[in-house]
Amino acid sequence: LEGKAELVVQAAPTGPEDADDMERIMEKYSRESAVRFMKGKVLGMAWYDLLQSVDVLFLPYSNERYLYNWSAVYFNALALYKPVLATAVLNPEILKNYTVGQEVDLQDLGRLRQQLGQFLQSYEQMLPTYEAELKRVNHDFSTATFLQNVLK
Repeated sequence: LEGKAELVVQAAPTGPEDADDMERIMEKYSRESAVRFMKGKVLGMAWYDLLQSVDVLFLPYSNERYLYNWSAVYFNALALYKPVLATAVLNPEILKNYTVGQEVDLQDLGRLRQQLGQFLQSYEQMLPTYEAELKRVNHDFSTATFLQNVLK
């Protein structure tokens, strides 16, 4: 699948433990020609421009503290109708209940390659499903739905 996709990863750890995880991941994939890491935060319109410029967002969260702690990029990816590749520690119920992307395993390079390859090979076929599910997740988590549930 060489040349079919470039993976752009923002590496912006929030603490020493995250920094260690990110360094390990960056080292692990440093020789992959189709992977590019952006170090540091992207702010303001540059952040939204970056999100808009990609077709799919890869969210390599590995720290368990993200299990139920929303990632701003995840929340915005869904709001911008972008499919995601996410780890099991990042709100696993989203990928369990909505087909908005695919779960990936960062611990095994061979497995990750297989998952990315499968995702890329099925992307065009799955795009209508991703689009429908992204509409559904946006409806289910919309302000209107929230207010309707509160007022019941």
